[in-house]
Amino acid sequence: MKNNVRRITDGAMIVAIMGLLTVIDGQSGMLLDGLLFWFIPIPIVLYTVKYSLSDGIIIAVSTTLLSFIISLPHLAVLMGFSSIIGLAYGYGINKKKSMTTTLSLTFVATLIYYLLSMVVFAKFFGYDPVAETQQIIQFFEEMLSGVSGEISVINFLRWTNPFFAMIILFVPFLPIVISFLQTIATHLVSVILLRRLKLAEIHIKPIIFMKFSKPFSIVALISLILTYTYFIIGLEGLDTVIIIVQFMSQLTFIVMGAILMLTYVSFINKPILAPLVGILVLVLPILVMIVGIVDVFTKVRLNLLRRSFNERKSRTT
Repeated sequence: MKNNVRRITDGAMIVAIMGLLTVIDGQSGMLLDGLLFWFIPIPIVLYTVKYSLSDGIIIAVSTTLLSFIISLPHLAVLMGFSSIIGLAYGYGINKKKSMTTTLSLTFVATLIYYLLSMVVFAKFFGYDPVAETQQIIQFFEEMLSGVSGEISVINFLRWTNPFFAMIILFVPFLPIVISFLQTIATHLVSVILLRRLKLAEIHIKPIIFMKFSKPFSIVALISLILTYTYFIIGLEGLDTVIIIVQFMSQLTFIVMGAILMLTYVSFINKPILAPLVGILVLVLPILVMIVGIVDVFTKVRLNLLRRSFNERKSRTT
């Protein structure tokens, strides 16, 4: 009996808080829409982990219906999909699924929302991703027009910044990136809260120990060389496919390069430099990619970790 009362009370509190946030968002002129989408999954995660998926669904449906009643339809849709993201992550933790499965479910749920909102229902939500992409192209054309009239914006971005190239050439790329970032954010915040509330004990492997297998890295390097050769020679016909393959190869080494840089930041004990790594990833990704190639095919990071471990061990003895 006590458990049922507690479950109902917790659920009612979550619905009330969501309703209050919806009202505040409406009164503020929808200024909180972006923040709400990142916040809403967390209470659903906590409730689903504490009780069950079926209980979480009841709360998710309740908050969505309440949003339809007291706010605009687009906010209710946002509330509904945000709740689905929370249900996906909460289900994985509640059923003790592997972290890979849990994060995959969360990523898919998030990606479905962003693809629907940015591609299918874009005009309903008040924006046009294709038009915005054209504006990005126009911006870089104007920016580079004073450099050289013969410079192709697409080629410039393709060679200097794969992230900008993908945004311009592959419209669904932006939803994929945002979905990935939100999945990571949901995961990290949920881990902290679940531990503090003693609802689940989730162990996170330090990012500095992450690595790709040698065969996968070799395939990525070969793909990188072949795709660059494709554009250098001037072949045509498969540009979109080649660009996507090239970006996946670049991203593999960019991730490893960022990890090596973060490892070095940790080694010299200068955490204030960590944001600089993020800036380099966005501004000079090719440089980070080269560092990543060094990381994958050498033992630089392993040596840093060994030296760091030995220094800490010597301090304690």
